[in-house]
Parts: sequence; structure tokens; C-alpha cells
Amino acid sequence: MPAKLPPPEAAVTLLELNRATLSRQTLLRREQAGVVEAVERLAGLQAQYSPSPYIGLWTRLEGFRFDDLTQALLDRTIVKASLMRWTLHLVSARDYPFFTTAMIDMRVASWRSVFQDAGLDLSVEGSGLDLSALHENLLEFAAEPRLFDDLVEFVRGQVPENVRQHPRVARHAAGALGWLVHTPPSGTWKYFGKNPYISARRWLEKVEEPSTEEAMTYLIRRYLAAFGPASRADALQWSGLRVVSQVDTALQRLGDEVIAFKDERGKILYDLSRAPRPGGDALTPPRFLPKWDNLLLAYEDRQRVLPEKYRKVVIRKNGDVLPTFLLDGMVAGTWEVTTRRNSATLHLQPFEPVDSPSRSLLEEEGGKLVRFVEPEAGSYEINFQCE
Repeated sequence: MPAKLPPPEAAVTLLELNRATLSRQTLLRREQAGVVEAVERLAGLQAQYSPSPYIGLWTRLEGFRFDDLTQALLDRTIVKASLMRWTLHLVSARDYPFFTTAMIDMRVASWRSVFQDAGLDLSVEGSGLDLSALHENLLEFAAEPRLFDDLVEFVRGQVPENVRQHPRVARHAAGALGWLVHTPPSGTWKYFGKNPYISARRWLEKVEEPSTEEAMTYLIRRYLAAFGPASRADALQWSGLRVVSQVDTALQRLGDEVIAFKDERGKILYDLSRAPRPGGDALTPPRFLPKWDNLLLAYEDRQRVLPEKYRKVVIRKNGDVLPTFLLDGMVAGTWEVTTRRNSATLHLQPFEPVDSPSRSLLEEEGGKLVRFVEPEAGSYEINFQCE
């Protein structure tokens, strides 16, 4: 354990971790909250698949409507950008400057790896480029919405000839220093077209850029609020940060805000001292999670919500994370909605037989889900598979 971090105060069971996590993720009960507040509480929503944030908020908020999130994207209180793990997320406009600043070291390190893999040497005069100067020019170019291919072509026009010959280097350079966000319709319900990008400074107007240290502390506070208790390795997994010392420094700066626990295997977990931690006997209703829900991506050890024997079923080799449902707080199967003519069907594939009471509750919740996902269908069905 690194110096200056709090010693563990108590042991915490796997069941208690499960309930604490579900509480933070607003999955023990739907809550009355605005979408901006909810997205901040969740430390962002994975947004590679455009319907996922909508389903993720529907399953967590009372009375959530499509227009609630769409309007937040349009009025710029929520933005879409490449952030944690260099993947697409929705975050609040208030959180964005901190999140993107915290991610810069990770993105630059990734770009340097691509640069070196291309056989280029940053130490040789004339063979590299001034990434900071390039970035400033790029943000000026992106003062109006641009497609990513346009950004890459702009970068290729700014770099030495030897760099221009390597398309991946230019593509990574375009996003390495962040501060680019998507403009709608990117991020809106079932939008699968090309994504327009714009300078965050232009889109969000008055933006104050925090220091790296401030941003990292802010990021880890948000992470623990949404996913704690969690280990330092868990924070690295969720964020994509490359060195654990960055997490340690942030934890140290949080000071008395942080306490520590030990899990059943002796691993040290950190949490915000005032965060809710309901007991293991808290009731857990059935819940449906969308594709790539961060609940299944926020930990190195996912067993608090995803049994290890099902991990490879849910998280595929290509990185896909299937839509899942929870029973008794644990991932218990996958789901899919299909349409034919004017009918929509929710297909449920449980990993184990489901008892009658659980099945009734799952069907009730599933009926709400399929009507939300396909509101214009004339009829609805629920199909349990592999039973």
C-alpha cells in the first residue's frame, strides 16, 4: 500500500460491495433526478452505441423520456467526446474540462506508441512534430463542425512528409490532446451516421482549463462516488490511466474524504467517506443494462456484479459488451429486442433457470423496456430462450 493513504477500517463482503455499487449506480430503485445530475453521478455514460445512454438512463431514472437527453445534448449541458479508455462517453459540460485534461497523458502515451510503431523517432530532428502547436492549429480549424476525416487531412497537411506517410499517426495525433467534442445529431437516439467534431472551447464557450493535478483529483472523486469502494487497479481499468501513481496522488489529495476497506480476499478498496453503503440485505429489483454499460467496465475484478464464469459470454474478444439483465443484483443473462413488421419482441437468454417469481418480475420490467425501445410498435412479446 502506498504511503499516506488511509489504512483499511473494516472488511467488506462481496454482497456488500454489490449493494454499494448498485446504490451508486441508481439500480436499487429508480430516482427522481435530471439527466445532467444523473450523468454526473454515474461519472459519464459509455456512448459508442447511440441507444445505450438512453437505455442506461431509462433503467435508472423515474419517468425518463427520450427528449430529456436529446435536449441536454442540444443545449450543451451534456457533451459527447472520447474520454475514459479513449472511448466515447457522454459527460456533463461541467465535468468535461476535468475529464479531458485527466486523460491527456494517457492519450499522448498511446500516440507516442503509434508513432514509434510506425518506425518514427521523436528524438531525431525533423522526424517528429510539435504536438502542442499542431493541436492549437487543429482547434482553430475545428471552430466549426468538421468530420474526423477532415481533421485527419488537416493534420496530415501540418506534419513532416515522413509522418504524413503513416495514416494512423495522423489519426491519433488529431485526438491526442483532447478538447474536441461531438455536435448533435451525434449522441442522439439511434443516430449511426458520421460524427461531426468541434472545438470544446467554441462549443462550451467559457471553459476554464484545470491543471492536471486538479483534473486527476476531480476524476478520482467522481469515480469513487459512482463505483466505490474500488481498488487502485479498478480506477486504472475504468479510466485507462497508465500509471497507478496518478491514482495514488489523487487519493492523497482527497485526504479525509477517503476511507479504505479490505475485501474478502484482502485487497484494499478506497471509497468516499460519506458515500452510501447499504447493507447486503438491500432489495434488488430486476434491471436491464444496455450494451457497453460502464457498470461492467469499471473494475479490474468484475465479480461484484458479473460472475467470472459468465464474463467471456458477456464481454467478447472484440471488446463488445452485450446488453444484460440483473437478478438479485448480479448479471443473470443477456437480452435483445427485434422487430418484425409491426411487432417488437424482447428476447431474454438467462444463464441459469429462472424461478417463477423472478420470471414474473423480469417479464414486468422487460415489458416496460421493449415499449421504451420500440414505442411505435403495434404489439409486443417476450421470449425466454434456452429454457
